Amino acid sequence: MKKSIKQFLIIISLSIFVTACFDFPKDAIMPNWDVDVNVPLTGDKVTMMELLDPESSDFLGIYDSIGVDDSLYFLFVDDIENTDAIAQSIVINPAPFPSALNIEGEATTDTVSSAIVFNPDQDYHLIAASFSSGSFKITITNNESTSTYFKIIIPGFKKKTDGTQMIVTDNIPGNTFRTYTKEMSLYNYRELPVYFGFPLTEPYNYQNAQGFLVVLKAFSNNEINLSSTINNDPSTVERLEGKIKRLSLGKISQIIETGLTSDIEDFQSSITLRDATLKLTAQTIGEISNVAVIFDDMQITGFEKNQDGNIVDSTKLLFNGSDSYRDSMITGQPFFVEFNQDNTNVTDFLLNFPSSIRINNEFTVAPVANTTQIISSSDSIKITAQISAPLILAAKEASYDSEAEIDLSDDDKDALNDVRSAYVRAEIANRMPIGVSVRIAIVDRNENELFALQNTNGSELFEIAAGQVDSETGAVTNSTHSDLVFSINENQINLLTSSGAKAKLAIFAKTSGGTSSTFGPFVRFRANDYLEYKISAGIVYNVDLDE
Repeated sequence: MKKSIKQFLIIISLSIFVTACFDFPKDAIMPNWDVDVNVPLTGDKVTMMELLDPESSDFLGIYDSIGVDDSLYFLFVDDIENTDAIAQSIVINPAPFPSALNIEGEATTDTVSSAIVFNPDQDYHLIAASFSSGSFKITITNNESTSTYFKIIIPGFKKKTDGTQMIVTDNIPGNTFRTYTKEMSLYNYRELPVYFGFPLTEPYNYQNAQGFLVVLKAFSNNEINLSSTINNDPSTVERLEGKIKRLSLGKISQIIETGLTSDIEDFQSSITLRDATLKLTAQTIGEISNVAVIFDDMQITGFEKNQDGNIVDSTKLLFNGSDSYRDSMITGQPFFVEFNQDNTNVTDFLLNFPSSIRINNEFTVAPVANTTQIISSSDSIKITAQISAPLILAAKEASYDSEAEIDLSDDDKDALNDVRSAYVRAEIANRMPIGVSVRIAIVDRNENELFALQNTNGSELFEIAAGQVDSETGAVTNSTHSDLVFSINENQINLLTSSGAKAKLAIFAKTSGGTSSTFGPFVRFRANDYLEYKISAGIVYNVDLDE
């Protein structure tokens, strides 16, 4: 926006001076006598759309507003996204397995068995799950002197490759122990149907509590005395169906470069905005269901960086006076919230024109009561933020200085030696809600002012009034017309041709009614607002008939 304002101001000024003054068609010079020649030089119609060019900018867009479909919106930040995976953050830290899975028996040809149900984490209930990490470490100790054949079965775990149950089987010698490891990532888990209070008996098609059913069987022709310890490493869930606990996903930080530069500082204190908004939308992606997603600590900070890369001039976006925002959503339900200047400081935030914006988020997930949750590693939470402001602004009188080299060839200088005076006329129709006053001075190579151009009433300021605007909408309703004429005499032309001469432009821009200390009314910029101009020039040229 900063550069676009400058382009608008410089187009007006240079079209009056640089484009107009020095395009002298040589075939218009009469060789035999002094002649006053009037030459049309240039003319054009420039729209706000062409000046700002939204298609080439990431920060400008055209949106329907007040029923006018060519309104321009100034988008500072569009579609900032934070996407965070969920299931990779769910880690089950199991409690110790109870040491109740032991078998003792007399010498027999029958199989002796025992079974328990163990819930490794009381905050979770796994109806079905797959894991990306974790393992069972099973240690069997034979307390008798003779060998014993045993089998441990965990019926809920089925191998991913062939569907067979998780089984450990071996013939363990007397008075020894052995440890066996089973990787959970190789199996899918599904809990057997639960019938509370029923005894655990073969063929173990159900279980009497929620958790992992573990069965130990043993066979020996001698006494049987086996004891076991089972350790379950912390495991990371790949997919879970059941009940989850409240879980923080940690902090996420993202920095967005806005593309705004320090050029805007020329106008920063002279502009105020209206109707700026911050829009937040959120959605969950994947099969996640029956989960509440809580935004625990969302913070948005705008800042600049100095030459050393250090953050300076940071400004926090405040939500009802707080520098963090907290809200929640339920998976599968749309989430949208819009903040404006009534409940945030979004206008002041944008008027700092930050070159970078940092979004900090902290997500928490929690179960929806009396439901079964589903979460998988492909699930994620996506937050989209859009900070925007329509080009509705009020302005004080803002000044901007620029300069243009006057590059004349030797032929141009020779031609100008015979020019006695010249004038330029600019006829301007302005249908933009901003006007300018321009002072054009000619300086030498040492920046000493040689002279300033004057209009026909002796003033050094060339005024282009802002278009007439509707007091309610701020939209331009009629164009204003300015007829600007300035002239230069023979002495000024001689100064103009001196080596190193430059044109220095002092530009003062304001919306209608603005002064150097007060803002004018709010005005609305639209894509089809325009500035139309026609520029002509006249010269008095003298020819020495003796030459």
